[in-house]
Amino acid sequence: WLNEALCFVSSFVVADSLVLRNRQLLVAAKRYQLFKKDDNHGIKVLSL
Repeated sequence: WLNEALCFVSSFVVADSLVLRNRQLLVAAKRYQLFKKDDNHGIKVLSL
């Protein structure tokens, strides 16, 4: 049962890190879209 518990915990940590990584990529994509949208209007604003 200990092995099953360790496998569950490790898979949970991997899933949590993937969600976090996807969230960071989503934030970066939104930031890039904001930059491109402002660039089309001649206003170059990059929010960090």
